[in-house]
Amino acid sequence: MPRCSAKVSCDAILADLDGDGHSEVLIIGDQSLFVQVFRERADHIWTQEGTFQLPFNCPAALSRLREGHFEMRPPPYRFNDIQVGSVLFHVQDVFDVRQAPKCPT
Repeated sequence: MPRCSAKVSCDAILADLDGDGHSEVLIIGDQSLFVQVFRERADHIWTQEGTFQLPFNCPAALSRLREGHFEMRPPPYRFNDIQVGSVLFHVQDVFDVRQAPKCPT
């Protein structure tokens, strides 16, 4: 479930992360460190399918995502990667843990 409420605002970004022609929803919470990835199942129920971590204290990455300045990079994984400037973000499955990325240049 998104970590948003009436008191905590979030950003929602639509992007087709797995190349199936349907957009997933990226939810960025108020702390702007972790991005939740949701997708609609065949039964029209939305479920969290993954996350990725933004660089700590890096407003440039967040601004570029919000402005739509990113592209998909197909990996040998379930979802495409997202490239912001020179930095690649990998959408992790819910239980996959990796190191935090660097701030884009």
